[in-house]
Amino acid sequence: MSTCYMCNDPESSREHVPPLCFFPEERTYGRNLRMNLISVPSCNIHNSGKSQDDEFFRATVTMLAGNNEAGHHQFLEKTLRAARRRPTVYRSFFQDRGSVTAPPGPDLRALRLDRSRLDRCVDHLVRGLLFHATGTRWLSGVSVFLPNLVSTTAPHF
Repeated sequence: MSTCYMCNDPESSREHVPPLCFFPEERTYGRNLRMNLISVPSCNIHNSGKSQDDEFFRATVTMLAGNNEAGHHQFLEKTLRAARRRPTVYRSFFQDRGSVTAPPGPDLRALRLDRSRLDRCVDHLVRGLLFHATGTRWLSGVSVFLPNLVSTTAPHF
């Protein structure tokens, strides 16, 4: 029997790496980007137990400046719509710190996010990709180094 990519518990499901919610649905995007996605064996805690983290991670990534077409689509179709439906949840993801002027260009919003939560999401992603590539779990720590996060399309919550 296979064990979870994060722990020694038995596999009870498969975890998509990156999370499935990163990829647009064919019916809204016009192309199927959900074919041949990577999945790894997972226990319930490390799969369904982190669905809110997956939504937070998608929201953070889709707000980054310079996203590709699919990322921009997910921001408009998923992140903004979810933020309007559940503003309290998204306020817990991001705290609006006001506007920032970056001449020449549009006014930007400064958002504070839960950095430890983002690091945990990246940690799961890295461990899942490593498990997929090697078939082994990474047992040591992971240090996450990310550049300053900048978004040109951050919404007002």
